Amino acid sequence: MITPGDQTAAAEHTVDVRVEDLAFATADAIAWPVTDELRATTPLLRRLETAGGARLRQQLTSHDALPVGSAVVTGAGDLSVELLVSAVISSATEPVSEGGVRRALLSALQRAGDWQIEHLACAPFGLGAGNLGLEESADLMAAVIAPHAARARFPSRITIIVESAVEHDVFSAALARAER
Repeated sequence: MITPGDQTAAAEHTVDVRVEDLAFATADAIAWPVTDELRATTPLLRRLETAGGARLRQQLTSHDALPVGSAVVTGAGDLSVELLVSAVISSATEPVSEGGVRRALLSALQRAGDWQIEHLACAPFGLGAGNLGLEESADLMAAVIAPHAARARFPSRITIIVESAVEHDVFSAALARAER
């Protein structure tokens, strides 16, 4: 059972990238970028929202607007994972930015640690029309994930789920650079 707890002692960590449908990812939880009203930020993430069904929609609409950079853990509805970590990357008054994405991803990793989530599947943060570019998102995520993995016990495995071979190569290269 996943419960909040201590996340201080670093363990061996694995970070990998897979081309897969996020809605069917095998993990303990999924971290995904959302608006301040916990809404999907891209058509791909709207598919995840839809796959979660009515239970997920109900949980996501039961929250007040959250500040950019925050994250909240809820049940995952009908998804194949137990929990969903929603990380706020934008609002009506604050568009997607490197700083907002960085804070949101760090908050998502901290919430995953609080809940002792062993395996976290993670969508790319900040992508979408008018948002961050692919390389910018990959470099930013790698720069946040690498130091977190070096000092935190949870999550011990992070899988970044991407849509294409090109995204796979870009995220893999960014992670390799960050681990040096």
